[in-house]
Amino acid sequence: MAEISEPDMQHVHQMVNRVMEVLLPLNAATRERILRVVGSYFDNGASSAENLKPKDPHFTTQDAPTAAAKGHGELSRSRDPHFNTQEPPTPKDFLLEKRPATNMARVACLAYYLGHYRDMPHFKTTDISKLNTEAAQIKFTNASYAVRDAARLGYLAAVTKDTKQLTGPAEKFVEALPNRAAANEAMKGARPKRVRKKTASKV
Repeated sequence: MAEISEPDMQHVHQMVNRVMEVLLPLNAATRERILRVVGSYFDNGASSAENLKPKDPHFTTQDAPTAAAKGHGELSRSRDPHFNTQEPPTPKDFLLEKRPATNMARVACLAYYLGHYRDMPHFKTTDISKLNTEAAQIKFTNASYAVRDAARLGYLAAVTKDTKQLTGPAEKFVEALPNRAAANEAMKGARPKRVRKKTASKV
């Protein structure tokens, strides 16, 4: 491998310092997630903070200035729920917080968790069942029926024959829980209207 010249090494140090300045205020889980995304983007296998350190024996993490020292203050949170400074809730805690009252509402909550915390916006019925077990919820009598009913009432939309995704109104429904009135308001207009069958007129 070609040796790096002194000016280039200084540039490397500057870039590393800038990256460290951004990452240091974040918690470990958030740093790991960001590094995995960046590593996969450049396909360089960077999956942890160790991959970010240059192979220079004189470099330490103390060389990287903190955001506070530079006067940046607290970093603003991203609008992406995956990238925030808080630890994601466990499936059990998430369901305890949302308190879904029906199987369809529970399916919507599980689908929301898969999309926002497991990077799985498209899922199968088995994914819902597995997460339901992980969340320590009562087992569905028939998970296929629960998912089917959730789709029929506008909580889920088909992606392919076997996969589904959470609809926009259903996402707002879950976010509004445990306030059921606000949650039901979010679903207004999302449920398909029933078509009444016309009765034959008597002659």
